[in-house]
Amino acid sequence: MNQETDGGGWKDYQLLILNELERHDNLLNSQGKEINNLKTENAILKIKSGLWGIAAGAIPVIIALALNALK
Repeated sequence: MNQETDGGGWKDYQLLILNELERHDNLLNSQGKEINNLKTENAILKIKSGLWGIAAGAIPVIIALALNALK
């Protein structure tokens, strides 16, 4: 085929571009989902670390209160 009958290869190039756009869209969607999962995991870790901080801070307070009560 010559360039005039097949549109100068435009049809093939058009399909290639459309396929690449679809591939990039799928890639962006999967990365967006992964980012959301990481945000959720990060929030959970922040909550857990806060709870551990409260627990660790409560120990000296409890000891101080117990020692004060024994006096």
